[in-house]
Amino acid sequence: MTAVIELFFLPIVFLIWGVTLLDIWRTEALDVLRIPRAGWLFVAATMPLVGTVGWIMLGRPNRRPGRRVGGIAPRPVGPEDDPNWLVNTTPSKPLSDRRG
Repeated sequence: MTAVIELFFLPIVFLIWGVTLLDIWRTEALDVLRIPRAGWLFVAATMPLVGTVGWIMLGRPNRRPGRRVGGIAPRPVGPEDDPNWLVNTTPSKPLSDRRG
């Protein structure tokens, strides 16, 4: 029974650990919280459980949509999503009153 549990959970643990290391590596150095990125890599590589939980809880930057992370500007928003643009483009006269 123990071997079945190990065969099932061990790959999942290694996958989560690998994703954590990759996430630490790809995060911009200026966005890393608490300790430098090299420190997080060291902690996560030497103590997988502590490093993974610590990175998720303490070191990972908050990545909310529209927030500038890592020097990359948020993705552009279409003009129809901007209420000011909609107000400025609304015709002042109905279409039936216009002469063209």
